[in-house]
Amino acid sequence: AATKKHEAIETDIAAYEERVLAVVAVAKELETENYHDIKRIAARKDNVLRLWEYLLELLKARRQRLEMNLGLQRVFQEMLYIMDWMDEMKVSEEDED
Repeated sequence: AATKKHEAIETDIAAYEERVLAVVAVAKELETENYHDIKRIAARKDNVLRLWEYLLELLKARRQRLEMNLGLQRVFQEMLYIMDWMDEMKVSEEDED
């Protein structure tokens, strides 16, 4: 369930990439046209890009944590299966004695 939720979050975030690219394009166009307050626009654009990259890093880290947790759950499940199997073997061995 957590993996599906994360995939939905990734899809939602990916939809915003076009908007981020549009901000960059508008900032570049304003710079080309020598907009009078280009320093403020450039600073905002840089902030948007910095926050976008940070969001993508957080998303990647969350995906890695989810995958690691899923792997640990599989190992734990296998361990429980082996422990149950060992208990069954002990009982059957004791029954034979």
